[in-house]
Amino acid sequence: MHETIERIRKLVRSGKTKKASVLATRLTSDYASEPRAWRERAFVKTMQGHHAASISDMSKAIALNEFRLLDDIFSRGVSSFKWGRYKRAVTDFSRTIALGELFQVKSHRTQAHFFRAECYVRLKKFRQARLDCGKVPAEYQTWTYGLRSKRDVLADCGQLPK
Repeated sequence: MHETIERIRKLVRSGKTKKASVLATRLTSDYASEPRAWRERAFVKTMQGHHAASISDMSKAIALNEFRLLDDIFSRGVSSFKWGRYKRAVTDFSRTIALGELFQVKSHRTQAHFFRAECYVRLKKFRQARLDCGKVPAEYQTWTYGLRSKRDVLADCGQLPK
């Protein structure tokens, strides 16, 4: 793929955008699940002045990346949590929540709210922890440093659910 991208770039630099477009389209056919292929074709389309097509290709690249990005940020947050880097973890869980809302991925949002609440408890920010717990289903539980429930986190905040 890398060599093909280099060829496409050389063609564009030399003004041969039609040939570059053909090659970029072949790239998206050969590597349909690779965001880089779609980004490259979007670049060619932009250079040709085909902005609607470029936007469409970039949207495809973003769609292919969004779940991986959410998962990667969430996973980094979990690692930061387990390492005791709670402020760093809060940042990652906050990004996961924001991206989850943008992309409508509820499972990541729920997990991120729960883990962020756990971080806030350790940072003694109980009000924020309770707010995050409000976004988590009543019977939710998962493994953080042990099997934990929403009830456990609220108890740590000094507020048991009724």
